[in-house]
Formats: sequence, structure tokens, C-alpha cells
Amino acid sequence: MRRRPTNHDGRPTIKSRAGESEEINEVVALGTGSRPPLVYLHCWPADVPHMHQLAQGLGDRPVISLPPPPAVDGEFPRSFSEWVTHYDRLIDDLCLDGPLYLAGWSVAFHFCFEIARRRADGKKPCQMLVSIDSEGPDVHANPRNLRRLVAKLDDASTWREARSILVDDVVRNIIQTSESAVQLIIPARWRATMADRHPTSAFWWKASSRLAPLRIASFGQCHRYETIETPALIFATSRTISRHTDEMLGWRHLLVGPVEVVPVPGSHWTLLDHDRGPALVARLDAALCDADETGG
Repeated sequence: MRRRPTNHDGRPTIKSRAGESEEINEVVALGTGSRPPLVYLHCWPADVPHMHQLAQGLGDRPVISLPPPPAVDGEFPRSFSEWVTHYDRLIDDLCLDGPLYLAGWSVAFHFCFEIARRRADGKKPCQMLVSIDSEGPDVHANPRNLRRLVAKLDDASTWREARSILVDDVVRNIIQTSESAVQLIIPARWRATMADRHPTSAFWWKASSRLAPLRIASFGQCHRYETIETPALIFATSRTISRHTDEMLGWRHLLVGPVEVVPVPGSHWTLLDHDRGPALVARLDAALCDADETGG
């Protein structure tokens, strides 16, 4: 595995800025200020503009973006735990003095959640989690986990809700996992060719080496989620909210501390663009400033 560049004191080299079109392969700090930084888990090639939007709106608060694990022969780690361990080590290397605020868009928030769980009773704990349109693991639950499935069906008040649970927790998961398995079989050079021929699908082909292994690991229940009491702020688009009977987007049984769900305009892809992003970041900035005053 590739070794991270470090300074003379052993801490990771932090790049002061990054262009909006380039991939992030090292720790990047955007913005300056005296307030505790927001640590952003960078996961996807299309995610770079998001962290720039956050940095522009947070003003007196730096944004530190952590890169994904390095790929080996074009493939990323296929274990959820490996991804979490990678990010957790980078956070340790930062040696932050103030509170730890973690944010992640989409699947990246799952890593934030697990890092907070690991740190709950040990080393520097997380004071706040920020979910940017991330659906909880119940949506991708293992259909073999019959106890959880039966409990959710018992909670359903109508047959429509029960049907939605079955579709989300079983049918959709099987379809996505099958697609992921096919993506992993396709050679990397073919994926690159397909991305060139179909520009609108470029994101999916470029991200397949990251997303597919994680879906398969989730389906095989290589990772088990446990509850945490860390305060959380959940930003969610109307389309994401409409897919859930759980008002917390599938996190209700896992985030048992103070949680606020904030509806935001746009889609999963546009909620942090130049038009919609400023309103979201302004709300995030207010929440983080309140956390600064109360000590998280």
C-alpha cells in the first residue's frame, strides 16, 4: 500500500488547496480561520466541488478533506472496515486540539458514523456528525437478517409500507449487489472505454471500483452497525425523504442522540451546487457555531 507523505514530525503533509476538477489523493485544507475545522471524508471523484462549496460558506472555519484509500492495481479496498481504518488514522495524524466535527456526502457518511462509534469510548471522540443526503444502512440491509426485517414489517401500519420495506431491504439490495458484482468483473480498461463513450455515465464507471466492493461487503454483512449517542445534523432532499417511512432516512435506530433533520432543495447531485449550496452551508455554519459554544 502506498505510504502517505509526512512532515518531519511524522504528521501527514496537508495540501493548502485543490482545484475543483482534480481528484483528491492527499489531505487537503481549504480556508483559514480560528474556529475548529470541519473534517470532510472525501470519497468520490465527483465530490470535489462539494468540499469547495463548504469551504466558501463556512468562513472562519477551515475544511479539511481526507482522501479515500489509495487504489492498488486500480481497485480500492473491498472491506468496509479497511475504509474506516484508513480515515480514522488520518484523523489521528491531524492531532486536532478542538472538537471533532465529521461530515460526509452519500455513502461517505457511513464511514463518519463508524468512526464516531469507534471513538465513543476511547480516543478523541466526535462531537458532531453531519450527513449530507445519506440513507441509512437499513436501505441496504442484508435480507438474511430476518430478525431486523420482521421487526420492521411489524412496525408497518399499512400494506404499502410493508411493500416499501420489502422493496428497499430485499429487492433493491439484491439488484444493486448483482450490478456491483458485474461491475467488478468488467476489466478496468473496458470501464474506462465505456466512460469515454457514455459521458453521462462517467461517474458510475469511475466510481464502480469503490462503490461495488462496498455494496457487496454490506450485502454479505461483513460489517454490523451499532447505536451511538453522537449529535447529528442530517441534510436531506425531498426525493430522499419520500423514499422513507423513517423520518431520519434509515438512521432512526442507530443515531439515538440529539438529531436534527433539515430538508434542503435540489437533488442528491445538486444540493451543494452554486445555486443551492449556500443555503445548506449557512445552516451548517450556524449549527457548528452553536456546537462551538456548547462544547459540541
